[in-house]
Amino acid sequence: MRKRLDFELCMYIAIWYFSSVVCTNTTKTVNLHWALLTLTQLSLSALCGFLMIFVFGFIPYRPLTNFYQLRYTAFVSFWFVVGFVTLNESIRMMSISIVMTYRAAEPLFTMVLSFYLNKKEKLSWLKIVSLGPIIVGAILSSLSQKQATYRGILTVTLCNLSWALIRIYTRRLKQEYSLDACNFFFQISYLGACQQALVLLLLSPRINQLDEVSGHLHADAGFALHLLINGLTFFLYLQMSWLVLARVSAVTHSIINSLRLPFLCVFGWLQFGENLSSINMLGIALASVGAVPFFVIKDKR
Repeated sequence: MRKRLDFELCMYIAIWYFSSVVCTNTTKTVNLHWALLTLTQLSLSALCGFLMIFVFGFIPYRPLTNFYQLRYTAFVSFWFVVGFVTLNESIRMMSISIVMTYRAAEPLFTMVLSFYLNKKEKLSWLKIVSLGPIIVGAILSSLSQKQATYRGILTVTLCNLSWALIRIYTRRLKQEYSLDACNFFFQISYLGACQQALVLLLLSPRINQLDEVSGHLHADAGFALHLLINGLTFFLYLQMSWLVLARVSAVTHSIINSLRLPFLCVFGWLQFGENLSSINMLGIALASVGAVPFFVIKDKR
């Protein structure tokens, strides 16, 4: 029984890693406006969740029970949308390796926000110092990189802020409600899709790509296929991440997620031929693996 559980966990992690690579690289390939791409991803994700729960009946549906849960789930879904809007746009503006290296700084945002939002959370110098490799790695990774723009870095910073808030408020929801991964992700996806549809409706007069995308979908089967694969792998890698979290501690999950970043950098470099120096590569490795000491220290304390 133990071996079977370990095998399932390894399979979930492998699918998580592989599907996140495909999703990230197809995000770069389709090169869509952030409003269009994020709505497509959320809509396909909500559709997949609907099929899993209501059509195939893999798990029973668990509705939101009260207004408080609805309010906080909508709040988390809002930042979920912001997190992927900023991630998609930063991938358009910069290389995948630079984006993912700066994404490795997310624990710093989580630590600081947890301290301000939760007075019980202690901020120690040991934790702060343990995040040093991430900061140094992020700086080294962008040295002499023309794609490392101030606007792109600011966008990734907002992305890290969004995911820090998602983790903090998801933790609060879990403490009060017994959330399962599939239902919670389905609720986040369809609420986020509704929010993003409203944003797209408001911005549609200013988005020049709408007619172009419509033409691509009718005339270019390859573009439509890339868009479909992007949406499906978006659902798959996030769902696998939740399933892994259900089987391991939050600390272990964070370490596994940090070790995923070098794979994204390497496969992005292989597909798009990003020009990386040895110093850039050292920075990517340092920032990606540098999160591990922070989570180990946090767990021990």
